[in-house]
Amino acid sequence: MHGLTGSAVNWSDIAPRLTQRYRLLAPDLSGHGLTWSARRGSGVPANRVLLDGFLAALATGPAILMGNSMGGMISLLEAVAAPKAVAGLILIDPALPLAGTPGVQGSDGSGSAGPFAAGPSGAASASERGAPFPQYNP
Repeated sequence: MHGLTGSAVNWSDIAPRLTQRYRLLAPDLSGHGLTWSARRGSGVPANRVLLDGFLAALATGPAILMGNSMGGMISLLEAVAAPKAVAGLILIDPALPLAGTPGVQGSDGSGSAGPFAAGPSGAASASERGAPFPQYNP
């Protein structure tokens, strides 16, 4: 899933390497590339629903989603909303949902995004994410 100002074309450099081993599907998000927004909207929630329908129509099993920036957030939200449809995530500099983001609910039912929530700076620390490795901060 591409980022806010991108399209499926953003993956053209890496696609040949991935298609040697994997089936690769690179949709344009609503309002980007060749996908018109029509009446569905082009925000994160509308694109998460679009991704869910895309996977239901074309995936042959649980998918590994790769997302950059906004596409990373959409992929993450899809994994939360439809965990049986998502086998894994590859997130490249993802935008992270803030605590309380609609559609993201922690396991405690609090409405918090839990380990995926961004802190006050907008970035979640490794401990906030529950990551077993330190976060790289240049």
